[in-house]
Amino acid sequence: FSLVFTTFYVYDFLCKAFYRTPCIVFGYSTFYFCRFYTSGIYKKIQIELHGHDVILSGTVSDKCDNKELEYNMFSHETYTSMALTRVLDDLGIKFSRFSYNNTNVTPIDATLAYDYSSASLEQILYTMNHYSVNLIAEAITLSLGAYTTTNHNTYQQANIIYNKFMYDNQLSNPLFKLENGAGLSRHEYLSANNLARLLWQVEHLPLQADFQATLAVPGEEGTLENKFTSFSNHLQCKTGTLNDVKSYSGYFYSKNGKKYIVVAVVNMLNNENNSNEGQIFDEFFVKTLNSLNK
Repeated sequence: FSLVFTTFYVYDFLCKAFYRTPCIVFGYSTFYFCRFYTSGIYKKIQIELHGHDVILSGTVSDKCDNKELEYNMFSHETYTSMALTRVLDDLGIKFSRFSYNNTNVTPIDATLAYDYSSASLEQILYTMNHYSVNLIAEAITLSLGAYTTTNHNTYQQANIIYNKFMYDNQLSNPLFKLENGAGLSRHEYLSANNLARLLWQVEHLPLQADFQATLAVPGEEGTLENKFTSFSNHLQCKTGTLNDVKSYSGYFYSKNGKKYIVVAVVNMLNNENNSNEGQIFDEFFVKTLNSLNK
């Protein structure tokens, strides 16, 4: 087991997305940071902060060998101050000091120095699906809870909205449980049939073309840049990958102009010891596409 000290990741995303652990505000002297899932048993690792020292205790299964944890050694305030100072420094803006305002209220005497508008939702979704960016997916989920509700508990409210959509459109799976919205999870279950039905529902929505444009295309930038290049003018799909799971879901256009919804999911892949099971799955997917390409 190795611990990687870094200040590069958003700790809240790491806790929720990878380890299903409630995140606790930095500054507490002791807290549980993560849980490793091994053979159905959660192993706890306790981390204690003593000034600049980090003390680890607990037990980790031998099966967790070669696993890495990203851990932010700084408080939320310190990290935010350092990150903003660095960004502003790159823009040529110097600060003699940086004070952190934890009141969530802009001071009356504040002067607007710069106003930044994010990319459009369409552009953000393009980046998310084209490059399979899990962090964006979770941020979109939380934003769904923030901008359409009271913005009190964004995760819980997003969960309610998400599950209602699934239920209303008869997409519910008894095993389905929204965890982070990104799919980078061992607890979010969707079958190939669920995905196909979801794509069918999207097919009849006014913004379907906009959604389809966000999907990766073989031979172009994105997760399919070096895959299925013989179908560059026929296939648009989203990839999904865990250590032992692989999936493709999207749309395929045959030579005669027919449009198909295609979904392929494989579980329990062996990716160790130079196993070629992933390649076999890709070959199966290509064979399936060729059978439709008539």
